[in-house]
Formats: sequence, structure tokens, C-alpha cells
Amino acid sequence: MTCELDALRRETRSSGWIIFAVTSIALICAFFAWAAVARFDQFSVADGEVVPSDKVKVIQHLEGGTIASIFVNDGELVEEGAELLAVELGLNSANSEELQARLDSLALTRVRLMAESSGSPLQLPADLVTRRPDLAAAEESAYKARQTELRNRIESAQQRVRQQELAVTELQATYSATATDLDMSNKNLAMSADLLRDGLTSKMEHLQREREAKLLEGKLSALRSTIPKAKAALEEAQHNLNDEKLRFNSNSLAELGKVEQDISATNEMFLEASTQASRKIIRSPVAGIVKNLRFHTIGGVIGPGDPIMEIVPVNDNVVIEARLRPEDSGIVTLGQPVRIKVSAYDFVRFGTISGTLSYIGADSVADSEGHTYFQVMVTPDRAYLGDTPGQYPIRPGMTTTVDIRTGNRTVLEFLLKPVMRLRYDSLHES
Repeated sequence: MTCELDALRRETRSSGWIIFAVTSIALICAFFAWAAVARFDQFSVADGEVVPSDKVKVIQHLEGGTIASIFVNDGELVEEGAELLAVELGLNSANSEELQARLDSLALTRVRLMAESSGSPLQLPADLVTRRPDLAAAEESAYKARQTELRNRIESAQQRVRQQELAVTELQATYSATATDLDMSNKNLAMSADLLRDGLTSKMEHLQREREAKLLEGKLSALRSTIPKAKAALEEAQHNLNDEKLRFNSNSLAELGKVEQDISATNEMFLEASTQASRKIIRSPVAGIVKNLRFHTIGGVIGPGDPIMEIVPVNDNVVIEARLRPEDSGIVTLGQPVRIKVSAYDFVRFGTISGTLSYIGADSVADSEGHTYFQVMVTPDRAYLGDTPGQYPIRPGMTTTVDIRTGNRTVLEFLLKPVMRLRYDSLHES
């Protein structure tokens, strides 16, 4: 009986081992069969950082100056156009208000000179009269004074013309009278000669008549030379009268030309001063985060072109800048899909962001510690996690893990890879 029980136990134990062995072999075969057909995605992993698609903006100042106010702090989020810093430009900076006053004064002077040169009444622009009443009054006074001076000069020239006209008229009248007297004297002389020949008059009387005729001839000859001179003086006086008007207009036009030049030069200075005045307040060119603020003291001096701070743009256009291992550079290509995990948000809870590989560096680079890598850029499909835009945004500076899908392979290929590598390496041992 005991022998039969022992035999039964041995048979049962043997059957159990057989079942275990068969089951194990079946499971192993099933596993390898599954491993041979089951495939999973293969990823290359790269650590990265969220960066703005726009370049970081370095804030500088053209002229430099003394810091008057600081409106922001490092890490502060600012809007586009927000005031960052106020700068005093120094004593040599142009004063736009003074230049505007100078421009208004020149504009009023130009209107006056144009009226003087054209001979038209003075009509100053209403806006300039309202803005600069003192300057407008001064130009009106100058216009009246110059018109009075012109009238006085013209009246004086007209007086000289009238005097010369009177002189010419008197000389012509004297000439006519003298010519008549000479004609009568010559007739008397001829009659005296006949009487002297007949002995009816004395020689003395005849000589007296000759002397009178010669005096009249001399006077008439003097008048012939004097009258042209008087007429020439009259023409000169008339020319002077015309020249007074022309000279006044010419002087006004010459002054107008200088004023136009002054206006052009002053306008350039005014535009520069206005631009410079706008640079007293440094504003943010984009919405972003203040970074590397280099000045913290009121009264500190900023040199021309010195970097003051940086603005990291914040918008929906962000990219991921990642470092790809050199051994993975041969299996990644542009356009490959990626999966982005943001370290600031637990991917188990918030999920991941899909994206596309948009740039691969042409050559490897080394960091400060000597580690080499290829720089790659990833464009995410969206700039936030979750289903609600803006609720969980990704911002520049956040670190990420980028999984680049490079293909797929079977589980069996994955398991056999170490064996194949060992076999390959063993064939190359020296």
C-alpha cells in the first residue's frame, strides 16, 4: 500500500512538472510571438526650453543720460509701450518749446516779408496771432514802420522829381525867351548897321547893340548845354523814385530768402528735439518680461548705446529650443511629430502638447561644460496646456522635455538590440 502511494505521488509530481514546463514554454512562445508582432513608437528625447519666436529685445538709449526714474523690476510683465525708464538728457539737449517759439516767430516774419515784397496788405495767420500775440504785434508794428519809411522815401524821391521837372521847365522857358530876345536883338543890329552906313546913328550905339546880341548868344549857348543836364537830372530823379520801390521789394525778398533758410534749419532742429524729447521716456517695444535689468540707482549714468535691460517677448508665438544628442541626429528629420512635456505642469495631470520639428542645426555645438549637442527647434501646435486657451500657458523660460517620434519597432527588436550589439562588438575585438 505504501509503495502504491509513493508511486502515485511520484506520478503526480512528474505530471505537475510537465504541466509547468509545457505552460512555461507556451507562455514563452506566446510572449515571443507577441514580441515579434507588437510594435511601439520610438522616440529621441531632447531637453529644451521655451523661447519666444521673436528675438529677445535689448533695450538701449541713443544719447544716454542720467536715470530720473525706474518704473519696472526684473521679472515684471509689461505691455507694449509701457514706460520702463525715464532719462534726463543733459544740458546740451535741444529745447523743443524754444524751437517752436522760434519757428512761430520766423513764420510771422515770413508772412510780413511776403506782404512787403508783393505790396499787399498784411494778413497774419489767426492761429499764430492767437498762439503768439506779442510776436504778431511786433510784426505788425514792423510792417507799419517799414511802410511808413517806404512812403517817406518815395515822397522824398517824388519831391526831387518835381524839383527837377520845375528846373527843366524854367530852363526851357528862359531858353525860349532868350531866343526871342536874340532874334529881336539881331534885327535891331541889322537896322543899326543900315543907319550907321547912312550916318544916322553913332558908332557907339551900334557897338552897344552888337554887345547886347553877343550876350544873348552866350546866354542861349549856356542854356543849350544846361537844359540836357537838367533833363538828365530829371531822369535820374525818376529812376531813383522807381528804384526806391524796387530796392524795398528786393530787400524784402533777400530777407525772405534768409528767413526761409532759417525756417528749414530750425525745423530740422525742432524735429530732432521732438524726437529727442520722446526718447526721455524709454518704452517697451513689445509685450514681455523684464530680464537682466542692469541699472537700479536713480541718478545713475547710462552711456550711449549701453544695454539697459532685456524684454523677453510674451505672445502666442513661442518655440521650443532643445538639445539633441549627437547619436540621435541621424534618425531625426524636419517635419517629424513631437510630444512636448512642460516641467512646470505635471504631464500626467495636464498632458502634453503636440508639435513639429522645424529646425535642425547643421553642426554640433558644445556648451560650457564641453557637452556636444545639435540645436533643434520645435514649433508647438498651441501655446497652452489643457482645453482652455490661456489657462495654463507656456511662457519663455519654462523647461521642457521633447520626445521626437523617429519611428517604431517590435518588442523583439528592442529585446534583441543588446544581444546584436554585443555580437557586433565581439566581432571587432582585437
